[in-house]
Amino acid sequence: METLIRNWLVMILAMALGGWPAVVAISTETRQSASTQGGPLLLVAGASGKTGRLVLERAEKAGLRTRGMARDPVKAKGEIAGPYEWVAGDVRDPASLEPAMAGVTYVVCAVGATERSGPNGPEFVDYGGVKNLVDAAKAAGVKQFVLVSSTGAGGGGGASGWLLNTVLMPGILEWKGKGEQYLRASGIPYTILRPGGLTNDPGGQQGIRFTQGDTLGAGTIARADLATVAVTVLGNDAATAKTFELAGDDQSPLDGWRGTLETLKRD
Repeated sequence: METLIRNWLVMILAMALGGWPAVVAISTETRQSASTQGGPLLLVAGASGKTGRLVLERAEKAGLRTRGMARDPVKAKGEIAGPYEWVAGDVRDPASLEPAMAGVTYVVCAVGATERSGPNGPEFVDYGGVKNLVDAAKAAGVKQFVLVSSTGAGGGGGASGWLLNTVLMPGILEWKGKGEQYLRASGIPYTILRPGGLTNDPGGQQGIRFTQGDTLGAGTIARADLATVAVTVLGNDAATAKTFELAGDDQSPLDGWRGTLETLKRD
């Protein structure tokens, strides 16, 4: 009876919002059926952000079932059009992550601190939040975890990394580095992407250059191109157990980067 009442309340709320997808929480029935539906399921953490929403778009076009996780999924659904399932989840709250992981095959983590310190700062989002998400993914048997980190998280980054790490968001690169290390040690198949400065330019306008060892130096990349790479590496053994930097490159063929994934060294 309690489950029936809860389901009716969710239905009434959804109808009032003008839609019917599950956006508040995943019911027990949905948890049980998620793993039996066809095709791999991708969970995008930070899906309401500028990069996360592009990952959703690219993944859906690639034929993946997509689930966006946001602190306020009702708001996210209203702002982001598309056939996406939405679920409530906060990487700072481990208890909220277990239901969000139901039936998930892949995770792309595109979360990032929004404040210099405090609960929305780097320590609790770029490290603590990643740690919580990795733990939940491991418990759920996720097959691959793609982490969007940053150039400079491995000790490089140059002058722009120094400015970010000491003035704009103190300590953020160290905390991102610790999040990377936790993922590597977790035993989950992973890919760590370290983009240069992110732009909102259209994707597919230039090639992409990869480096390893945090040696990228100056460089920027369109969020749309970063999202394309994040989706392309899913289920790709040539990209697992690898950490690499990414930047746009006018001198490279537009799709030339696809053939270079195999040449990258594993961690």
